[in-house]
Amino acid sequence: MSRSRVLIDTDVLSAIQRSDPQAMSRLAEYISLFGRATWSVITSYEVLRGLRWKRATGQELAFRRICDGHEVLPLTAEIADVAAQLHADCKSRGIAAGDADTLIAATALVYGMSVATGNVRHFREFSSLHLENWLVH
Repeated sequence: MSRSRVLIDTDVLSAIQRSDPQAMSRLAEYISLFGRATWSVITSYEVLRGLRWKRATGQELAFRRICDGHEVLPLTAEIADVAAQLHADCKSRGIAAGDADTLIAATALVYGMSVATGNVRHFREFSSLHLENWLVH
């Protein structure tokens, strides 16, 4: 594990919610170094929309308890600006990057963080972004 701060992506946060052993191990190691985990409000949105669609009120309550102990970064004008540039760069190369992943990548870049994800392919087009695969076994 790297010694730099990471921004947790939605797939990793979902794995943590499911108590996936690999994700839980990485999270415990990370918290021992940094005290708490960090993710974007976009990640919270992605998790919550899935839980609401499934009407999983118990899981939503559990998710909100998880959020209480960690840091959720808001969107800012600077993040929107960086995301717009990332989107334009991808589009100029004929690549369609999803809005959520673009905003998560921009958040990580603005805060000088890596992204902890299992979906490395979703972020590989953002060349200036450092990735850590937390779900590789």
